[in-house]
Amino acid sequence: MAAGVTFNERMDGFLSSCEGTPESREDYRARYQQAKGAGDGDGCHFEATMLMEDIAAYVRDPQHLARMTGTFHWGPVGVAAMRDGEFQLFVKNPETGTREMRYRFTFDGPDGEPLTFVGVKWMRPKARINTWSPSTTLYSRIERADGTVAWCGILKIGLVETLKLFRSTRPVGAADRADGRRAVWAFNRFFAREQLALLRDG
Repeated sequence: MAAGVTFNERMDGFLSSCEGTPESREDYRARYQQAKGAGDGDGCHFEATMLMEDIAAYVRDPQHLARMTGTFHWGPVGVAAMRDGEFQLFVKNPETGTREMRYRFTFDGPDGEPLTFVGVKWMRPKARINTWSPSTTLYSRIERADGTVAWCGILKIGLVETLKLFRSTRPVGAADRADGRRAVWAFNRFFAREQLALLRDG
């Protein structure tokens, strides 16, 4: 059995009603600020576990697709279980050339209808030196079954939760401790390589 890696992540933010697909980061920021400041939106967070079952295959795959499970906590639904969750790390968008972190899962909406959470971190650091803000800001929307957007906003991860994320990184399916250490090292090496590529390429 191939060795894999898993880690936990929590992100918190605000969503506001959003008719029409946001066209820019500014659109997401406006809805986030509206919800956070005016109190007419909803605070939310997710608690997720990302699983890369075969870390060697994951690193080779240009889509870097991992499984995402957990719960979504949001006023209109309370606590909803994630279904069909996917997480992609440092995927290059062929249209823009920008590396992205992508989050996607479905859950049951307020009336039981299926909704889809779609989030993206655009990994384009300012002046090629600040990778913190792009890697901690998730531009998020919630889509109805027909693909139209109902809510949008931003979720963020702070320093404390980021440290918890790194501490939670652990091997799965390893034959022994050495195999587990190699799996975690392979993931950390991949992550560091992609961060360096961001600084080099922007």
